[in-house]
Amino acid sequence: MSRLPPLTSLRAFEAAARHLSFTRAAEELHVTQAAVSHQVKSLEDFLGQPLFMRLTRALELTPAGEGYAPVLKEAFESIERATRRLMEDQDKQGVLNISVSPTFLSRWLIPRLAHWQEVHPQIELRLVSTPKLADFVRDGVDMAIRHGRGVWPGLAAHRLFQAKSVPVASPKLLAGPIPLARPEDLARHTLLHDLVEPDNWRIWLAAAGVKDIDPERGMRFGTGAEALQAAIEGAGVALARRAIIRRDIEEGRLAIPFDAPTSKEFAFYVVYPEASWKRPKVKAFCDWALGQARADSEAEELAG
Repeated sequence: MSRLPPLTSLRAFEAAARHLSFTRAAEELHVTQAAVSHQVKSLEDFLGQPLFMRLTRALELTPAGEGYAPVLKEAFESIERATRRLMEDQDKQGVLNISVSPTFLSRWLIPRLAHWQEVHPQIELRLVSTPKLADFVRDGVDMAIRHGRGVWPGLAAHRLFQAKSVPVASPKLLAGPIPLARPEDLARHTLLHDLVEPDNWRIWLAAAGVKDIDPERGMRFGTGAEALQAAIEGAGVALARRAIIRRDIEEGRLAIPFDAPTSKEFAFYVVYPEASWKRPKVKAFCDWALGQARADSEAEELAG
């Protein structure tokens, strides 16, 4: 059985040989200069011959060191390539953990999961439904879908679509005896709120220029998904992000009685840690979600 020198000694020598400096090798390996010097000396003792000529202010490779260094460099590069390929192959399948709000999950993502499974059967999604922002380290989340301005330190963000709020109600409610043709008509209808974004109606009414309606009155629900379900059942009028209720509109569960200007600074984004941008699973979901959002936008333009 062949004897091999310790890997730490080989790594220290290879780095020192590239830099011709124990100090710079130590910086690369995140150890002390003394540690690199000790590891190189241990390797020389193991081999029974010097690899460096230690001059007053410089290092020079001995003939033995000159022959040994490129072999080790190639070996470490080969190990790195093989490790990267193995990790990438593993990351093309398995589980992908995604944090998403309950409303986005139920109204936009779930109706599209059959297509995801069709094009990426080897990647199993685990969807964490929560209104809270994910902690990517503590929560074990790979990526998330967030609503905001698109700037989160340390995260890459890809814009899906504008998060424009519109009032929505059941078509049965709109066909009823109480008119709902303009914002002022909301005074005679029940406002449906959610506790995740409790100020939505106040913000929307202010943007629409409506001053005589109490934005606090009405029924409250734990999530936007619950408020939307109440709207579908005819309990009142909810606010929803237009892009995520397109299917509800097309299939007749909800209707937009009127439109009014709202802020355009917010949007939905696919986000993930910047260090994850090369991971195949992360890229696969990001590309798929962006493709679905583009298809929605094109369909809306054709319908409009």
